Amino acid sequence: MSDIGINYDAKTQPSTINIQSSLAMSGNSVKVTIKNIGSFTLFITPTGNMAEQVVSGIAWPLAQYLSVTVVPPLIKDLIEGKEFEIFTINPSQQSVAGQTITIAPDNLNLSNFNGMLLVQGNLKVG
Repeated sequence: MSDIGINYDAKTQPSTINIQSSLAMSGNSVKVTIKNIGSFTLFITPTGNMAEQVVSGIAWPLAQYLSVTVVPPLIKDLIEGKEFEIFTINPSQQSVAGQTITIAPDNLNLSNFNGMLLVQGNLKVG
């Protein structure tokens, strides 16, 4: 016997959602902050095997209402203003002639170089 559940495909309108973000250095880490998520609507369509499509079709009016009125604002509230660490540049230890040398980044900042993100700063060698 197979499982019967509610199953939907979801698509956004517009198909591409505009997201404004900013990048910043925080110590040795590059972080992104989500500034704004553009307006969008979520449309759902029942899918799955025949039984799932029937059950999903019955629940579709409520599910569609929630996907249009509740989900987009909830996503915006959960993500807008949040900060995520993208990557960290950690110190590196190397062995040279039997001595361990630590190479660590210092005073890192972000800039633009020919349309690309550039992380630049100093190296501490010790």
